[in-house]
Amino acid sequence: MSTTSPHPNPRTSLLTTWRTHKRESNPIKHLAMLTLEVIALSTTMLLLPALLHAGVQTLDQLYELLSRRAQSPYLHTSSSSILLATLILCAWHVWIGRLAFLTVLEGGSRYGSAAVSWGRVLGRVVVPLLLVGLGGLFVGRVVDCVVNGRVRVTPNEVDMGEVMGQLYGLG
Repeated sequence: MSTTSPHPNPRTSLLTTWRTHKRESNPIKHLAMLTLEVIALSTTMLLLPALLHAGVQTLDQLYELLSRRAQSPYLHTSSSSILLATLILCAWHVWIGRLAFLTVLEGGSRYGSAAVSWGRVLGRVVVPLLLVGLGGLFVGRVVDCVVNGRVRVTPNEVDMGEVMGQLYGLG
C-alpha cells in the first residue's frame, strides 16, 4: 500500500484497495475474493432482516406494555427487551432533537430594531423542550407499568347453575 498519496475518505480507500487487489490478482485469488464477497453479502442479507425484526418485536412489546388492553397471562415480556426498546426510542428522539436544534428555518419578522427568527426559536427552544418533556412522561409511564404491573385478563369462570337459573327465569 502506498503512503505517498493517502485517500481522503477511509471508507473509499478500503473499498478501492479491495477492488484494486481483486482486479489485479491471479484467477484463483480473484475467485477466493469473490467467494468472500458472496459469503459477506449473504451473511449481511441474513442478519440485517433478523436484527430489524428483533427490533420491531422489542418495540411491539413496549407498545403492548403501554397499551390500554389488559395483559394476557400467556404473554412473556422480558425487561431487557423493554429496556432496549426504551433506549432505541430515546436515541431516536435525541437525534430528532439534535436535528431540530441544528436546523434553522428561514424567515422572521421585525419588531422594532430586533429581528426574531421563529424558525430558530422553534428549532432551538420549542421542539427540544417538547421532546424532553414528552420523553420524560414516556419514561415515567414505562417505569410505572414495569413497577406496578398491569391488569391481567381474568379467566371466564361461569357458574352453570346460575346461568341455567337466569335462562329459565328462576333467578
